[in-house]
Amino acid sequence: MTVTFQSPNSFVKLICVSLAAMSWLLLMPGQSARADTSHADAYMAQAWDLYNQGQPGQAMPLAQKALEELQLVLEHEHPKMAEYYYHLGLISLELDDKDQAMRHFSEALLILETLGAEPDRISATCLFLLSEELFVRGEVEHSINMGADAIEHWEAVLDPDAQELAYFNANFGRRLMKFFAFKEAQPFLEKALDILQQGPAAGGAEVASLIQELAFCHLRQGDPFTAKDLYFQALNILKTVHGNDHPLTAMCLDNMGRAYFEAGDFAAAVEVHEQALAVLEAGMDPGDPHLAVCNNNLGEALAATGQCQEALPHFERALEIEPSQYNPAFPPNYFFIANMAFCHEDLGNADQAGELMAKARELQCPGCPLERMWPEP
Repeated sequence: MTVTFQSPNSFVKLICVSLAAMSWLLLMPGQSARADTSHADAYMAQAWDLYNQGQPGQAMPLAQKALEELQLVLEHEHPKMAEYYYHLGLISLELDDKDQAMRHFSEALLILETLGAEPDRISATCLFLLSEELFVRGEVEHSINMGADAIEHWEAVLDPDAQELAYFNANFGRRLMKFFAFKEAQPFLEKALDILQQGPAAGGAEVASLIQELAFCHLRQGDPFTAKDLYFQALNILKTVHGNDHPLTAMCLDNMGRAYFEAGDFAAAVEVHEQALAVLEAGMDPGDPHLAVCNNNLGEALAATGQCQEALPHFERALEIEPSQYNPAFPPNYFFIANMAFCHEDLGNADQAGELMAKARELQCPGCPLERMWPEP
């Protein structure tokens, strides 16, 4: 579940551009009518035109000149000053100067905080973009706190059913999931889902994706029954959108099989995983890591029903997938080797089980468990 921060994605950038376009028409609260900011505004308007034309390098010196002109006629703690720092931050971000962008966004927020300003789109966007970059830099707690502040600011300025609000809630919920904060992520995902289900995205693949993420939160909190129902909802949407034989439909089916497994209905899990695997094998590259995950899931379900001999080929197939292809969220290859060891143990092959478990322990990452995923016979 995760994220690489480069420049703002198209959705966020659209919000930023729309906000900037409006800002030239408004007299900011507290701005003196006597302060002549026309020179500064002219420079910034030129800079923003260049930014929108995809020329941030040409935009930056004009934006810097605009700030210098503004500093001649306004005090530092002024709403318009925050607006200029915000624009400089966006241009810096487009130039991939993330350190400078963070400084500009932070300065804009500091000015607004000093003024006691009410939440607005500038403060919300600055908080959101800062939290994204902090997340990438590994400052998790700071990122999460700032992300929560960003959501509060967006809620203050957007309509409750605004599609943008769904986007920000979903983004923040996914970020929490990356750090296994499933209980904390759940309300943000639910809020995003509620908004999307009332708008034009209802019944679409984006809604199905959110439902699956919400199902995963329930699964990781020990509630496979709610997870199963949610996966079923997502599956029906994906069948309508993509058809029964699409890989995305099959991946949802595989996820639902996992819910059956964790609910203890191993026979149903076998049936569902077999259906999913047939579609994935027909529609995906043989080296796709999703095939490794599905084979492993089917192997565990077979082993749980006492079919360890039938399970072994699926664990072996999972091992054939190149480990470098894995998403970090996927099980590492030592996990499949350990499952093979447990299968041989159940089959009475003590020597093979011991050799495989020793190999799994060699590859095991520190602090990662090697535990049996199905009941002992």
